[in-house]
Amino acid sequence: MFSRILAATDRVEVCDATVAVAAQLAREHQAELRILHVAESSAAIDREFVKHFKTGEEMVYNDAYGQTVREAIEQACGDVVGSGVNLRIDVTPGFPWMMILKTARKQRSSLIVMGPHAGRAREIGVMRVPSHVGSTVQKVVQRERCPVMLVNAQAAGAPLEFNKILLSTDFSKSCECALAFAVDVARKEGASLTTFHMASGGEEAASEMRRFCGEVPGDIAHEHQIREGQSPPEEILKCAEETGADLIVMGSHTKEKGGRWYVGSAVEGVSLQARCPVCVITDPKVLRPLDLD
Repeated sequence: MFSRILAATDRVEVCDATVAVAAQLAREHQAELRILHVAESSAAIDREFVKHFKTGEEMVYNDAYGQTVREAIEQACGDVVGSGVNLRIDVTPGFPWMMILKTARKQRSSLIVMGPHAGRAREIGVMRVPSHVGSTVQKVVQRERCPVMLVNAQAAGAPLEFNKILLSTDFSKSCECALAFAVDVARKEGASLTTFHMASGGEEAASEMRRFCGEVPGDIAHEHQIREGQSPPEEILKCAEETGADLIVMGSHTKEKGGRWYVGSAVEGVSLQARCPVCVITDPKVLRPLDLD
């Protein structure tokens, strides 16, 4: 199902959850694994100007530095990746979201694995260019057709056995795409599927859920839940805990603002706290074009 996996990491001397999960998936699916580290620009006007990962010294990126970073990542992650995996490590300067997208399309990735947020920007002192403000994850999800799997440190601790899938839906087009993906995974893994919707109650939600669940094939064990609540991330996580979900699937663009779709806050809230991987699926019709200027 996943033949070419791209793991985007901002760590050099530590093998993070992103690489650990991607490596396990690559072994299980006999997939090509590409680890990408973007040496993010420390200056707003020059993407080649970076900070050395070890000394903090500001420098112009060059091939020798890229090789040094590549070797450090290989040393940090070698035992985790293990032998028998078709591995490639890429290091490049630039803006992370842009380089992730370029690499994914060059590789024709079938899955991108990322952390839920790029929280080290302030720590490593990199600059954010005004026209590119926003999380790396959000910019990737808004432009990428393939599934984006978000994993935090908690999600990397247990074996990846997709036996129970939880699909969160608001009945949007992106959630319909997410349902198709969840069904594919459930069929391949022999997993059960729970569809979840948070509503204020009433027959309308129940009717919509019946319509939505009508797309689930009869050969897949399936149940649905409708709950009331104030916080979608909290209720999704609670449902995942109660059902023992080992994979959460969500649609990405849940609302429209000013004529443009944006990544819903539930995705961020769930991916930051989930104890299992979270796969985000985007409706191809609302993808933003990749502008490299």
